[in-house]
Amino acid sequence: GQIHTSDALIGYVQALLLRSRQHAGVRVGLSPRAGIALLRAAKAYALLLGREHVLPEDVQALFVAVAGHRLVPEAESSSGPALAKALLHSVPVD
Repeated sequence: GQIHTSDALIGYVQALLLRSRQHAGVRVGLSPRAGIALLRAAKAYALLLGREHVLPEDVQALFVAVAGHRLVPEAESSSGPALAKALLHSVPVD
């Protein structure tokens, strides 16, 4: 069957993308294509777990893997995965 994503979940992903573009430590944030990749990965993850819907926890479980290499930090001392973790902690789930 089809794996469902709620409007609230899509809003959460959009908030993560937006925050990545506004974060002071990020030189290059996440694109809409990164959001699509994240949603696709979360749908596959939910399917593997036997669910027909995506939970915020699915997005959170995959965010660093999907987004970490796409984020370009301002400082050389930082890393994309570290920024991805910080972004996750800065965006609440509604």
